[in-house]
Amino acid sequence: MPDQPSCRIRDCFAHVDDPRVARCQRHQLLDIITIARCGVLYGADRWTEVEESVDCRKPYSSW
Repeated sequence: MPDQPSCRIRDCFAHVDDPRVARCQRHQLLDIITIARCGVLYGADRWTEVEESVDCRKPYSSW
């Protein structure tokens, strides 16, 4: 069976460099990317909407 490309988010974004200053990193870059992607899937167009989409799902997630 030929190798298939990975569908894992971690593998898709492994090459992305984190441009933030190390001492200011409160969250891992992969976590931010994942939350942003989920927010967009929920229909968010702005960061505040991404935050709202995550906030209303807090009881159901570990974010």
